[in-house]
Amino acid sequence: MELKSEIRAANESKKLVVGMNNVLKEIRKKKVKKIILAKNTPEEVKERMFFYSELNKIPVDVFSEDNVQMGILCKRSFMIAVLGIKK
Repeated sequence: MELKSEIRAANESKKLVVGMNNVLKEIRKKKVKKIILAKNTPEEVKERMFFYSELNKIPVDVFSEDNVQMGILCKRSFMIAVLGIKK
């Protein structure tokens, strides 16, 4: 499935987790199946997300557009750098 359509489907089915802190909370609860990062996510955040994804064996995809476009795709009025898709 293409990444954009996967994000749209997760958003419609209320399985989208927005923001680094919320995604990390859900990772600790073992409820995330995939992490998506915007292409302009800060390096510190990327490193942290890759670290936790490796520990929990969660795939990470980098979205081809920036955080503004990811916010628009998720129908939010703010920028989004980190998304999680729940199981």
